[in-house]
Amino acid sequence: VANTSAGTQGYVGLDRAHARVVVGFRGSSNLANDVEDAAFLLLPPKHLAGVPPAGPGQPEVLVHTGFDFAYGSVRNVTQDAVTRALDSCGGACTEVTFTGHSLGSAMTTLAAVDFQAQQQRRQAAGGGGAAARAVVSNLFTFGSPRVGNEAFAAWASGLLDMGLSSRVTREGDVVPRIPPKVVPLRGGNRY
Repeated sequence: VANTSAGTQGYVGLDRAHARVVVGFRGSSNLANDVEDAAFLLLPPKHLAGVPPAGPGQPEVLVHTGFDFAYGSVRNVTQDAVTRALDSCGGACTEVTFTGHSLGSAMTTLAAVDFQAQQQRRQAAGGGGAAARAVVSNLFTFGSPRVGNEAFAAWASGLLDMGLSSRVTREGDVVPRIPPKVVPLRGGNRY
């Protein structure tokens, strides 16, 4: 999966041996990605399903606009590829593993949350066939920057089984510490 104008690229594969679909996104590698990385403003996500509304005492879910744009640039083609892979598995595949590096890990976090939110809606509606039974089985991120605010982190943690998630960082790597928490933007601290 790719979007040449946004400079984003990923992969959707079928692991028949383990009856799962694997989704991966690569990290920054061009000027378009650098622009996406630098778009620090936190705003409501444009490319996520099922975002809970803000309410009394409930802060609004906000995400890094550059990461939201990057994910949005490949969202539809990724979702179509995941659906085709699940369908080609004949109902045997019930797990989807997401992984990525740097910008790709931010994109994969958004993709995993989006997929799981959509699956919950499909399951609640009682539709979608065999593919609707699939769930996010793992989320592996490598050098992931902060994707959203505390409300996003709480919502994402509630959707995903965080025991099956791994965030790998390297000591001294600056990327997992950006955007910096000290930058006062709409929505408060970033996570």
